[in-house]
Amino acid sequence: MASSFLVSTLVVAIAEIGDKTQIATVVLAALGVLALSGVSL
Repeated sequence: MASSFLVSTLVVAIAEIGDKTQIATVVLAALGVLALSGVSL
């Protein structure tokens, strides 16, 4: 639970700082890497 909260907080913080399109690309890329690594969410 704590880790998911931390991730959510980081995502929101980064989104507030950066461009939304760039953030979406980074998030999708990260999810793709996790999927390729065999990590299930």
